[in-house]
Formats: sequence, C-alpha cells, structure tokens
Amino acid sequence: MHIKLPMALVGCLFALAGAALEAAPITLVKNGKPTATIVVADEPTALPLTKRDPEARKSVSMTQMDAAEELQALIEKASGARLEIVPAAEAPPEITLLLVGRSAVSKQYQLALPTKPEGLRIVTFARGLAILGEVAAAGTANIPHELDRGTLHGVHEFLERIVGYRFFIHIPNDPDFGIVTPVVKTLTVPADYQLELAPDFPFRAVAFPNYHPQRDWMRVTREGAGTGFRGINHSDSGFRRYFKDHPDWAALKVDGTRDPVYPCYSHPGVLAARVQATQEFYDGKTPWFGAHSKPGPKWIPFEPTDIWDLKGLCWCERCESRYQPERGRFGKQSNLVFRHGVEYAAEIAKRWPDKRLCLLAYEGHMLPPDFDIPDNMDVQVCMMWSTTMGKEPYLQIDKKLQSRSLTGDTDWTWLEIQFEPPPGRSFALIGLAVDGRKGTAWFDDIELVEIPRKEER
Repeated sequence: MHIKLPMALVGCLFALAGAALEAAPITLVKNGKPTATIVVADEPTALPLTKRDPEARKSVSMTQMDAAEELQALIEKASGARLEIVPAAEAPPEITLLLVGRSAVSKQYQLALPTKPEGLRIVTFARGLAILGEVAAAGTANIPHELDRGTLHGVHEFLERIVGYRFFIHIPNDPDFGIVTPVVKTLTVPADYQLELAPDFPFRAVAFPNYHPQRDWMRVTREGAGTGFRGINHSDSGFRRYFKDHPDWAALKVDGTRDPVYPCYSHPGVLAARVQATQEFYDGKTPWFGAHSKPGPKWIPFEPTDIWDLKGLCWCERCESRYQPERGRFGKQSNLVFRHGVEYAAEIAKRWPDKRLCLLAYEGHMLPPDFDIPDNMDVQVCMMWSTTMGKEPYLQIDKKLQSRSLTGDTDWTWLEIQFEPPPGRSFALIGLAVDGRKGTAWFDDIELVEIPRKEER
C-alpha cells in the first residue's frame, strides 16, 4: 500500500517536466503593440511583378521589399501594430525577427530556400519566423537577373493561414470590398510551425494580364508562371496603322471593301510587317501594337484582334482556300491562323533563336491544324464559349435592332422595337444602357409582347 504513492508522485513530476519543456509560441504582436521586426535583404531580389514608378514615369520591377510592405500593411490593418522593416545589416540583436525572403540573416541561420518553381516555405527558427520563396537563377526564361518567385505567395499564405485574412476579390475603387479582415490584437505563431507549398499548375493567370495594381490582384489570384511563360491575349489591334499605305493588307470583306481593323493573314506583307514590328519593339524604337500581349524575354505572342472569327475574316482567294467550314465552330479557321503562325515562327527561329512563339488557340481556331507545328511554337488553348462575353453571332449588336436614341434631359419617353428571333433561338437578350456617355437613365414598364404573324391574324 506504500508503493502507490511514490509512483503517483513520479508520474506527476514527469507530467510537470513535459509541460515545462513545451516551447512558447512566437509573438509578433501583443495587445496591439509590435513585438517583432520585419527583415529584408540588403539588396532585395526582384519579384516577377511590375509597378508604376511615378517619378520615373515608367514600370519598374517589384522586389522583396514590396512583399515586406504588403505584410507590414496588412498586419497593421488587422492588429493596429506597425512592424518596422529593416535591411538584414540592421537587424536588431534582441527582438523577434520576421524574415521576408532570402537575406544574410536567413543564410546565417542556414534556412534553406524552397526549390520547386514558385515554392514557398514558412518556418520558425531560433530568432523568430521566416517567409521564404524559391529564387530562380539568372538566365531562367531569358531573364538576366535572379527572380524571387515564391516569397509573395508565402506572405499571402501567412496572412490567410496565420493572421486570418480571406481574399475573395479586388475592387480598385473599393479595396476593402471582397476582403475579410480579422481583428487580431495579439498575433502568435506556434513555435514549431512549418509550411512548404508549391503550385501544382506551372501556369496560372486571370483573364487579362494587365490587371493593376498587380500585387493587390495577387492576393486573390495567386497567378504565376514557374516556367517563365506569360499568358497571351489579343496581340494584333494595331495593324490598322499599315492600311493607309498598304490597303491590300487589310482583310477583304464579302462586299469587296477592305476592313479598317483586321488584316489579311495570308498576305506576305502582313507577315513582313509583323516581323518588322517585333524587331522595332525589341530595339526600343516603337511600342508594341497589340492590345493585351507584347513580346517578352522568351515568348512572342500571336492572337488576332478580338471577335476576328466572327466579323474580321478575309475573303480573298488565298484566305478562303484555307477555311474549313466542315470542321465546325472551333476548327474552321485553324489552318489559316496556324499557317500564319508557322511562317512567323520560322522568322523567329532565324532572328531570335532564343525566343519562342506562343499562339492562342481560341474560338474558330481552337482545334489543331492539318499540319505539324514547329518546335519553337507553344499553343495556349482558351476553351471559353464566347457566350460568356457576348460574342455569339446572334448576340452581336445589329443597328436594325436598336430603338432610337435619347440624348440630353428628357421626360418619360416610350420606346419600342419590333424584331423576329432567328430560327431555333429560345431566348432574347434585351439591353438597356447608357451608351458610352456619362449620365443617369431610368427604365420602367418593360414589356415583351408577342405579335402574331400576318398569316396568323
């Protein structure tokens, strides 16, 4: 009966010892006051994003400092505490450190960087917490300098997983809309916290690569390109500048007139003009003539101007001979577009052998052509049914199906229009809008009334 008591006492001693050995969490903010300092490299590495420099009046590369400022601003927004940002050479010897990206301090503590493309690593260490990203070597994707492709992803993962943010959408005019901002007066991280992630998809992009500011959109989209490839979009909107001197380069319409926007993709002059424009762009002589995509360090884009497949086709003998209506909606123009792409790729191989052509397979040229494509051509497939953008042929605006317009200040005015739906259509899209002008309009008493055919009356 005397043996049980000592054993119970020993058990309590071990339990107390175990509790005493459990490490305390790392505290970054306490009661709304900063208890840590953000550390960046003395010479921050570039990120794969750009921002507008108002003084230089041009776009410049973002760096790890931008990632640190993003972290600083959003921690302050959630907690009220503004953590100071210092270069590694000025890291304080006592206070907790929050490292953002590779620096002399991360090297001092032998904190390994993630190696997978765009990978991130969040890990605690003796002095605090490190948010690290994969750094692509100089020369990757023809970019002459190193590129930190993971740290900003790490910052956003930290903000969501540890701080408690949720980023659903970015509205430039109302940046708080679409963001769930937590209230965190004390911010701690478990002492043994570790997270290592890398994207499963090597290319991720939103609809347009010109959403700005890019860093704000990155919170939501986490877009990126571990391969260095950048998404492409319509690249040909500026061809019209050649048509005054070369009217035969413009697409020939069914009525025999020339189109003011779309080129003839079988004309040798159009190919020559494209090659010349590419050379002048790389030489810094002229800006690119495309709407959304421009040549980069490794990829050169090609995609006709929007809605080309529906209203920009050329009906010269050369182009018409390459159309294949029997291939259906997504393949009837493939041979024409891809043939032009193959010819362009051949010029790229001769003039810029370190670069590649990227062609967008979209709408009437989504299916592959009847011939092989060259080794220096990549194809990005856009499997979007254009109904989502109102591009179906029967959704195109027909001036005959518009009511008369109203301008200025008017009282309530009755407007009406009669139309006959195309065969086989089961719905009508009715638009009520202020067309391209500032002002306010009110609509009321909207009716859709079936009118009997004359033979049915």
